[in-house]
Amino acid sequence: MAAELEVQKLDRIRFKIYLKFSYIALDEMHEVKHRAMVILINVITHDKFAAEEIVKSEIFDIITGYASQKVTATPVVVDLALDILQLLVTEKFVEETDNAIPRLAKNFSLRLT
Repeated sequence: MAAELEVQKLDRIRFKIYLKFSYIALDEMHEVKHRAMVILINVITHDKFAAEEIVKSEIFDIITGYASQKVTATPVVVDLALDILQLLVTEKFVEETDNAIPRLAKNFSLRLT
């Protein structure tokens, strides 16, 4: 019972962290968006559990929004979002559809491994 409560507590904390990070990634200042994308690349590269959680969260929607240019961002942020998607494909957290080189996020579909 105590272990279940601890897991629930950690889940709530994780949700709050991802929610706050979503706000940072959607900040109006492009420099902040840029930093958020760099942090995401580092997290995905070094923490596979966190990468899986990112793919399940709305942060993944933000990344695909930038990559598809549906969300306003500088070319650097768009390129970083595309790099993140390519990294997620390489690490097999998502897969490409139509064997396309990822240029737009619409070429991706979510497939949790």
